[in-house]
Amino acid sequence: MEEKKELDLEIRIATIEDFDILTDISRICFPEQLKWRATKSHSRKCWDSIINSNNSELWICSIYGQVVGFIVFTINRDKYNKNLEKKRYSILDIFLMFISNPEGFFKSIVYKLKQRRLKKALDTESSTDDPQINIYKRIRKNLDKCVPWCGPIAVLPSMRGKGISMKMMEHCFQRAKSLGYHEIYSTVSKSNMMSRVMMAIVDFKLIDEVSCTMFYKKKLVINNDK
Repeated sequence: MEEKKELDLEIRIATIEDFDILTDISRICFPEQLKWRATKSHSRKCWDSIINSNNSELWICSIYGQVVGFIVFTINRDKYNKNLEKKRYSILDIFLMFISNPEGFFKSIVYKLKQRRLKKALDTESSTDDPQINIYKRIRKNLDKCVPWCGPIAVLPSMRGKGISMKMMEHCFQRAKSLGYHEIYSTVSKSNMMSRVMMAIVDFKLIDEVSCTMFYKKKLVINNDK
């Protein structure tokens, strides 16, 4: 029986030369995210904000020199999100997002308005009768902001089923442990069954969920632990 040939897989930090292929992968893997339908100049600003940030790292996976996926390793999630929110869309960006998916475009506007309302509610100490806001408040209270997060993660459809996602996640685990962290977090869309299965395989535990988002935590075993 012929032995299965091991992939020549490399995980390395991303550079500016990788930005366009990373955008192409995002357009394929995240078709519902309209920001990848904007101009590539806008996408490059997003990638640049990640690799030049002290709060996050962008790692890519290549096989035989071809980039097939990426993963974001984040230490301060709030600062990471704020950096991305600072990237303003041009009129051309907005036009491209609209014509690519008019229905999704208007849904994204409604979603952003809801997120603003949610943020405003979270920043106040007053109680609320909204169960979703109360869940978010509990999550914000229970999750330490200064802990690493694993993801977003993406792998080209043609390269799935080869364990690439798990290898990239393991890379994040090792990176977190090298910085002295004992746990790592991640989020998954409730509808993404494949990712939810993968979370269980790599020993992430579901700790909370709200709306369509599921929150996971994984304990990291550091060698010098007693």
